[in-house]
This record gives sequence, structure tokens and C-alpha cells, in this order.
Amino acid sequence: MKSFDSTTGQSTWITPMKLQHSLGHFDLDPCAADEMPYRTADRMVTKKEDGLSVDWGESRVWLNPPYGKEIVPFLERMHNGIALVPCRTDNKWFHELVLPKAYAIFFMRGRVRFISIDGSDSGSPTFASILVAYTKEDAEAITIADISGSFMYHKALATEGGAK
Repeated sequence: MKSFDSTTGQSTWITPMKLQHSLGHFDLDPCAADEMPYRTADRMVTKKEDGLSVDWGESRVWLNPPYGKEIVPFLERMHNGIALVPCRTDNKWFHELVLPKAYAIFFMRGRVRFISIDGSDSGSPTFASILVAYTKEDAEAITIADISGSFMYHKALATEGGAK
């Protein structure tokens, strides 16, 4: 059963612990669910606390943002860490906020089976997801994780001296 917030009409879809933890340690999760079955980062900021109002600084960020229109301001802030976002290569935000800033994009094979706040299987969305690596180190973390898929490196950023 999916957890459902009757005040917003939104379902809570949490990244499976095995997937998220396989990507290493994160300093900040600005989009943590109000109730989490496990830790995603040292600092977990919920919607009530507003992850957009906190200082991200140079924190390594784990970002599983709200999907829909709310995704844009979170992607505008991203510059260090890994984002899990829908594979929506036709959307404006993908071309304006992901492609110009990504060190690499990892197209996951199959669909993510998200979990609900009680840790039970929440199912899969009707679309694929991608992992966006914002630094060379983040791309390397994805390569050593046990995740099936394919990389697309951003040519301009992946050249020596082009990105962190």
C-alpha cells in the first residue's frame, strides 16, 4: 500500500535503501519524507522544514525531489551530489537544468521499485528514472554501485579540468 498525504494529494515514493546506500555517504537530503524508514544523509530536511530554504553549501546532496512542477527549484540548486529524477528527456527542465550541469547521466535499466514510509513496496512509476551525477566523484560512485544501466558522459564537463 502506498502512503498517501490527504492534505496534498501526493503519494510518498522513497528510494529503496539498497539503491540509495550503494551510492555512498551523503551530507544532505533536502527532500526527505516526513517519515523515513532509514537515513539518507547526515542532515535530512523534510517538506515542512523546506529543503529550498536551507544552506546546501558544498554538501554532497542526495536528491530525490518531488516530481512534477516542484522539481525545478530543486534542480536549480543542484551542483554537488546525485539526483534521482524521472527520465523525461523531452521536458524543458531536463534541457535547461540537467544537461548543462550534469557531469554524467546514468540511465537505469528497468524501473525503480520505490518504497512507502513503512518500508513496504510502493511499486514502480509508469516511467524510467535516471541518476544525475554532478561531479566526477559522483559518477564514480555510480559505477561501483550494483545498478544496471548505461552512462552518458557530458563531453564538455568530462574533459580534464571541465568539472570537479
